[in-house]
Amino acid sequence: MPNKQRALQAANAIITHCLALSPESELAIVSDETTLKIAELLAETASAYGCRPHLSYFPLALQKRLAHESLGESVRAALREVVATILCVSGDPECLAFRAQIRHAAWGRGRRVAHMPGINWRTLLMADTDYDLLTRRCTDLALALVKSRVIKIESFDRRGRAHILSAALSPWRRLPIISDGIIHDGAWGNVPSGETYVAPIEGTAEGEIVINGALPGRVLTPNEELVLRFEAGRMVQVFPPRSAAARHLLEAQLGYARTQGDANWNCLAEIGFGVNERVRRLTGTPLLDEKRYGSVHIALGSNRDMGGTLTSQVHCDMVCLRPTVLVDSKPILADGKIVLKQDDWREDYRTLTVPAAWNGQTRVMPTAVDGRIDAEGRLQRLWDTSSGRVCAVPVGNEESTRLAAQVWRTLRERESVSLEDLARLARIADQHTLLQLVHLLKLYGLASLDEERV
Repeated sequence: MPNKQRALQAANAIITHCLALSPESELAIVSDETTLKIAELLAETASAYGCRPHLSYFPLALQKRLAHESLGESVRAALREVVATILCVSGDPECLAFRAQIRHAAWGRGRRVAHMPGINWRTLLMADTDYDLLTRRCTDLALALVKSRVIKIESFDRRGRAHILSAALSPWRRLPIISDGIIHDGAWGNVPSGETYVAPIEGTAEGEIVINGALPGRVLTPNEELVLRFEAGRMVQVFPPRSAAARHLLEAQLGYARTQGDANWNCLAEIGFGVNERVRRLTGTPLLDEKRYGSVHIALGSNRDMGGTLTSQVHCDMVCLRPTVLVDSKPILADGKIVLKQDDWREDYRTLTVPAAWNGQTRVMPTAVDGRIDAEGRLQRLWDTSSGRVCAVPVGNEESTRLAAQVWRTLRERESVSLEDLARLARIADQHTLLQLVHLLKLYGLASLDEERV
């Protein structure tokens, strides 16, 4: 164990900040032989805080068996009885299905799940971090991804040659996931955290990417790298094919799925961005490595838990260091540094051109899309991913999001209203300003024209 005081601070951050538990809360902690000591520390910390922890032990051999069997109603019922679950287990790829079963049994209906596959003492310490900074970075990246159609990753091999991997996104349909370590009711999230990721459109990945950081279970040395080639969404070649790193990837990490006839083991499932500067050293543990600031990671295999369509027995994350990334030709990373400009993605309502056909008699209505107004009076667009995580991005720049909140608050209380009446009810003196704000709401899916009553 590292310095126990630091470990206790990290464990306390998970209990009180990531899961935001109240004293008296009941908490399930699921562990195995690789994580038992950390699970015991989490239970000790939770108990000292006033929670009632329940520690469960599932050896790896049992996890692998349960990957092909049902957990059983007694286990599911126990997980439904607690406020939160910490899934503190090995990251063994053969246990992916077991972890998915636990997650799905534990989250929902106000419950929270901290997902910590492959946790060790070093990665535990990363949970003690600046969550406000992580949230800002993750949100900025999510806003760029959710509005874009094409992502291009430029990475460089040891000889300085550029390799470009491109894939399609789908604005406001393929929704990115903000993993900032803050786990809300009815959701699950990775801990420690600090990443934003998205499932690109299946079958669209083309080109090459240099993996020069880490594979699951292996940190690449300065003289090691893999170049992965993709065609029609699938990895079709690995260079150099006979290297130790290639054998580790194809046999140790992907071999199980390949031998089981898995149809999607080589599909590009995820593209993600690390934002956590506390992650200074790669470890071969994806839970930590993929959070490294300025890195990009891609994954092969399953992506249903992030809104994709791929089912697989594996989810294999691989880290690329010092990439340059553009979305819709706008830079968000350059040589491993976040260079995203908020002005590229957060609209100023005053610059928006209102459709010529709009006038005071045009009628608008609220949509079923979720939004919320934060404690500072700023409007946010929400989405609930298939993973149960609720993500939020601001609607426009700082001034726009406050005025948009004023309009949206009025609009959502009505079934349909003319723009002229909405300006009066929302106390927006200038009607053109009101039209621009409604147009902003429409861009974010929070308002629509009432075509039946125009």
